[in-house]
Amino acid sequence: MTEYGRDTFVEIARYLASDRPVIADAVRQHDDDSDALEELLIGLEEAEVIVWRVAKEDPATVVRLLQSLPAAPQQLPVGWFEFICARTDELDRGSAMELLLELIGELSLQGGTSLIEIDTQADDYALTFLPVESARRFVDIAPAYLAPMRLSRDATVRFAAATDPALRTEVHFAYKVTGLDNSDHAFEVLQAMDSLYERMLTGWWVSGTIDQVDDGPWAALGDTEGTPLHVIDFERWQPVFTDELRQVVSSLAPRAQTSIGWDQTGA
Repeated sequence: MTEYGRDTFVEIARYLASDRPVIADAVRQHDDDSDALEELLIGLEEAEVIVWRVAKEDPATVVRLLQSLPAAPQQLPVGWFEFICARTDELDRGSAMELLLELIGELSLQGGTSLIEIDTQADDYALTFLPVESARRFVDIAPAYLAPMRLSRDATVRFAAATDPALRTEVHFAYKVTGLDNSDHAFEVLQAMDSLYERMLTGWWVSGTIDQVDDGPWAALGDTEGTPLHVIDFERWQPVFTDELRQVVSSLAPRAQTSIGWDQTGA
């Protein structure tokens, strides 16, 4: 099957699941390399160490599964998923997956994380994340078998680099929703905003509070304070986020007034 066989798979199991020696032991029981590889992938998937069998999944599902991995990067630039969806809309599934993984791999490097692919010997993917230095040591187990996705040996990041500065924008964001009935109503809006951030600003911090305006109606407000958002393809992403925010508010407070401010500092 490959110059790498059962012994390599045992080492992979030991490295990725050192706290689950049963996986390496199970792999070692197989004389056939194909069976040993399948045992490895099943064990690592059940241990939630890898994402496997995702070639036929849609991009949103792949991203959700990857983000569930223990070493997944916690903070990717805002708008990256919308960016990739816009560029893969007319591509076949295979090409879209390749572009998706390329983007995730290169963006992850900026946070010191490498996206690693284990060769499944099939038309599918087995993927995991590792810190860059750990990834380099891991790949040394079987350099031709384990592929660090888009990772050069000096961890050069090509995507959204200085050669294409217009693609990346640093922006401060602030909002204020006024005309809310009472403190409970304002807090409900604030909680809904937090849910919106979890979906569209994953890993980024936006402060939030409620306040009464001149002893009258209540307000919910927040901003990014001193830390700007890093947004990919801001001109495309910003109206999508704004529409989502206004829909969240209107569903809870149709008579409220919403003001949104953007301050681009890194375009």
